[in-house]
Amino acid sequence: RLLTGFTLIEMLVAVGIFSIVAVIGAGVVVTLLRTQERVHAFQNLQDKVRYTLDYMTISMLGGQDFRCLDPTDNNPNPATPLPPSGSNDNCSNQALLYHHPSGAAVAYRLRSGVIETWREGGSGYIRLTDPRVTITNLRFYVSGAAANNKKQPRVTIILEASVPAPRTGGDVKMNLETTVSQRYIDS
Repeated sequence: RLLTGFTLIEMLVAVGIFSIVAVIGAGVVVTLLRTQERVHAFQNLQDKVRYTLDYMTISMLGGQDFRCLDPTDNNPNPATPLPPSGSNDNCSNQALLYHHPSGAAVAYRLRSGVIETWREGGSGYIRLTDPRVTITNLRFYVSGAAANNKKQPRVTIILEASVPAPRTGGDVKMNLETTVSQRYIDS
């Protein structure tokens, strides 16, 4: 009698090949899922940081009298005079003070991984960034701010932010830079 079917060796080879393909396929799927989670975390970080940066830059467009500020100052003095014309009016710091078109002074600063904003007449600094976002660096570079220098004041903002990546370990990080010049011609 002739028996048809697979031998034990043929079955072992087939199961071995299937196992190898399944392990490779599972590894690819896991890698794709981790990559997708990191991309999603980066998109969320980008949205949250873009909101903060847009809030600051839109407010600055109509601003005047830009100057660097001591980030440890909990009660900024908006009456601090601008540098005299012809002086070195460039500065760089982790805090900025300017006058908003409404007439009130506004300040931004980096403190303990958070961007905070202060408005003259308000109750102190308030958090501007999302609690899940950590700002690792914030620098304001002010140039052309001296009084009567015929230069258009501008502020360059450099920001580094991170957010924990879910289940993938490490942080998702991003760096942004933008420059804002005051809308009104400086006299």
